[in-house]
Amino acid sequence: MVLKARNAFIPMMGIALALQAGGCKKDKESKTDLLVGEWEVIKLDGDTPDYKITFEFQSDKDMKLCTTDEQYNLSYCYNGGWDWASSKQDEVDLDWKDSSGDSYNASIQIDKLSKDELEGQLTSDGDTYDVIMEKID
Repeated sequence: MVLKARNAFIPMMGIALALQAGGCKKDKESKTDLLVGEWEVIKLDGDTPDYKITFEFQSDKDMKLCTTDEQYNLSYCYNGGWDWASSKQDEVDLDWKDSSGDSYNASIQIDKLSKDELEGQLTSDGDTYDVIMEKID
């Protein structure tokens, strides 16, 4: 009888361990988790931009947009905010102010978002650009 109980106990422990190990898997990253971080535009309408453009998306929905022209040693950064445009989380609305207090809005329609790449269309001032960004942090 002791032998039969022991034989049943071993497979049950194996099943319990397998279920416990399966529960330790990391949850799939949310789109917000994927978006948060610093991104550099590497392609703008298929070309490499003449100047560096970066977006920094923070988890508290703050955003920083920077442009740097190394040839002329110029750099401008703007603070603002971002939010998902819809519950599908496939479009990001952006807003920021320049140093004179003028407000600007843009959006990024996301076609592809991974831990290290973002592809989509950036719309600003009525113009739309195809963008590819790489995560740099």
